[in-house]
Amino acid sequence: MAADSSNSNTKVFSAETFEKIEKNLNNTLLLGLITGVISLIGYPFAAQGGWKLLFLSVLMAAASYICGFFLGFLFGLPKRVTDTQMTYNLNNNLVDISDWLTKIIIGLGLVEIKSIPVYLLSVGSYVQRSTNGDESIKIYSVCCIVYFTIFGLYYGFNYMRLFLSAQFKEADDNLLKKEAQLSLKKEELEQQNLAPDNIDASASKTINEYNQLLKTVKTENDYTFDDWYYKGIEAYNKQDYNKTIAYMKNALEKDLKSLNAPDAYIYEGLAYYNLGLYDKAIEANNSVINSYPNYPSLYLARYNNGVYFGQIQQHDKALEEYKAAIQLNDTYTNSWNNKGYESIYLKLYDDAIEALSKAIALEPTNANAWFNRACAYAFKHDKTNMLENLKKSIQLNPALKVQAKTTSWLENFRDDEDFKKLVE
Repeated sequence: MAADSSNSNTKVFSAETFEKIEKNLNNTLLLGLITGVISLIGYPFAAQGGWKLLFLSVLMAAASYICGFFLGFLFGLPKRVTDTQMTYNLNNNLVDISDWLTKIIIGLGLVEIKSIPVYLLSVGSYVQRSTNGDESIKIYSVCCIVYFTIFGLYYGFNYMRLFLSAQFKEADDNLLKKEAQLSLKKEELEQQNLAPDNIDASASKTINEYNQLLKTVKTENDYTFDDWYYKGIEAYNKQDYNKTIAYMKNALEKDLKSLNAPDAYIYEGLAYYNLGLYDKAIEANNSVINSYPNYPSLYLARYNNGVYFGQIQQHDKALEEYKAAIQLNDTYTNSWNNKGYESIYLKLYDDAIEALSKAIALEPTNANAWFNRACAYAFKHDKTNMLENLKKSIQLNPALKVQAKTTSWLENFRDDEDFKKLVE
């Protein structure tokens, strides 16, 4: 687990306390500004310093306040305790900058502390010369700078400590909570088989939840193999095949040795297949066959290649792929069914019947296997077995009546009365 989120829902302050803090800060700001502005505006008119002195004093006050606020902000910035076990680290750049600048400012301040009054008086002298005023303008300028600098420092420090710190902590706690939830979802997914032939609705739902959390926790630069892989599966489930390919390629670029790397290639091949890019699909499957000989679902790569070769009318290669798939897993019904189908194309009718019989033995409710075996018997002019298998296929899937009427594989029996009665 990346982080303990047991207290992540607890607010730093209660709503009542937070409202009180906000009210006190606003009152402090208002009181400080009123006190400072009265003196700031009052003296130029009382001393007849004119508008020039007023504008200069406003400029000095604003600059002093901003500098003081910035220093207070830096001094008040809280340090975060980082758990080294976390898979995702909070961004501490601002804290690092604060530490660095604070040390520099304090160091320079201590070294130059004797010179500070001189610098302040030099500013006062500049204002006096600029306004042609008397010596009191020096004191007025120094007081203006000191007052607004200290006020800005005080307010900036308290604003950070009492207001922004609470907001930062709440945001960080929320982020850590989501990161912990992301880790939990990942653990759930690691317990499930996400191979293309095995993914179910529950796994799809967990993947979607994982990806929603991922958007709020990481940027794409931080994504791991698993992050891209789960995004790829989600894209595939949404039939967004171009994104599936892009995400799976990103995953494989991250880690070709990942346990799920072969699955990523399989998904990539399926996406290419759905886009009609059969050569690319075969290339993706061959990457699995050549690089991952111990992949538990290696038969899928062979089986899918059989489908893809069949699509480009290379039936001899398709048949070889189905044979290889059966050697790897002889309980996968589709491999036997498709082996029978390709054997019919290659006029190997006895082999077709044998393969289709195996498919039916494994899955008696497979309507396509019964239909294909009917076609194989039709080519052998075995009417009795043809009608028996065709009848069974139609019972399992009535929609096959239409296919029986149109397929050229049953053309020899198109005018047969028994055949007509069966498909009417």
